[in-house]
Amino acid sequence: MLLRQSTAATLTIGPILDATGAEYTGAVIGDISISKNGTVTALASAATLTHATNGIYSLALTTGNTDTLGRLQLVVNKATYQMPLVGLNVVPAMVYDSLIAGSDYLQVDIVQLNSSTQNADRMVISSSAQRTVAITGSNYVAAVLHDAEPDSIPADALTAAAITAIQAGLATSANQTIIIDRVSYSLTALVGACSDAGTAAETYTLSIGGSTFTVDHSGLDATGNRGTVTLTKV
Repeated sequence: MLLRQSTAATLTIGPILDATGAEYTGAVIGDISISKNGTVTALASAATLTHATNGIYSLALTTGNTDTLGRLQLVVNKATYQMPLVGLNVVPAMVYDSLIAGSDYLQVDIVQLNSSTQNADRMVISSSAQRTVAITGSNYVAAVLHDAEPDSIPADALTAAAITAIQAGLATSANQTIIIDRVSYSLTALVGACSDAGTAAETYTLSIGGSTFTVDHSGLDATGNRGTVTLTKV
């Protein structure tokens, strides 16, 4: 039987019998001793013992009687009298409330995983109902990363392949140079001098980034003015 630590409790004990085996109805609280983890002492003075019937008693224990966790036993100490030994276990309030009263939950702390002591800061903690994660064959957590704390990924944690993949999506210096060269080449062709001024038209073919374009000039008139330019992708 379990008792809640430091909590008053009323028990039914007995029967208390005399030397002839008859029920004894005159026992007092001083006739009962309490043992806490093997140490026998008198019951707290506030405890009460009341005869019910046929040598059976109602024993009211106080908080001072149930203050020690572990084994608790009750015995009759009156000479020539006897009573069946009463064995109890005093447990923390949380354990009693979880197992007996049903008003609490057992506390579960992960101290070790696979015989290895764990630290709280190494555990995955979720503030939402999504608490399931998958562990890969390399013992990594498989998850889609939506948000991360600033500086949560140190530079030395990125592989060369990851850095290459990131750079591929950025405007690197090499890519910017290519863009500048293409724009400069295009502008040169579009605004450059025409070698056959005064003719009806000039056509230039440009290859930019794998695409081919033709630039049609209406030509220069006799005064050196150039007309409309049309850019068409081939």
